[in-house]
Amino acid sequence: MPNPYDDLFNNGDENQKDPQDRPLDLTDSELGEKDNFKTDGKEPLDEIVENIQRFDKEAEAFAKLLSRTKAIDHKVMTSVERILFMELKPKEELTLIEEREYHHLLRKKFEAIINPMRNLAKIHLEVVQQYNTDIDAEYFSTEKTDHTVNSEKSSVVNNINIQRKILADASDDLTILKDALEVAKKELVNILMRAETIIFPGQNMKLLFKKESL
Repeated sequence: MPNPYDDLFNNGDENQKDPQDRPLDLTDSELGEKDNFKTDGKEPLDEIVENIQRFDKEAEAFAKLLSRTKAIDHKVMTSVERILFMELKPKEELTLIEEREYHHLLRKKFEAIINPMRNLAKIHLEVVQQYNTDIDAEYFSTEKTDHTVNSEKSSVVNNINIQRKILADASDDLTILKDALEVAKKELVNILMRAETIIFPGQNMKLLFKKESL
């Protein structure tokens, strides 16, 4: 029969205690020290702000590029307007050269916009994805007051909308240039087809090109 006074006169031998009564070892794996509890020292909101700053830095040069490109100048331009734009004399023998130069100019502008735009779109996607994943109404910071957190969250949302506007404007410019490229390409084909009746009367130029390629 166990002595009912053993517990009162016990010298504090931890090994005699029920495992559930022992203090938890904060280093035990049972506490669930998972990777998602670890941090590199930066809070999610701080990482988002840094990505926004990275976007802003690249967007500054990108905005200047859009301004220099002036894609709107190429919207719905007629052949006469394109000749004037290229500042070439409207001589018949230079028509093909003019069209080729104009097509080359459009392609250069298109490529100049789309390459940096891809990188900006990638940064924007990172910002949006991290914000949607890590920031919600319950988000809190161990280093900042609730007022500061709410202010930064509001600023992030505003910056996301600004980023979308910049990318949307760039997309509109690309659409204008793409449409202009298609028109210029068709005009080049028309010039070649008109030349068919002069250089190769009675022959189909497409068939001739096909025969020569055999």
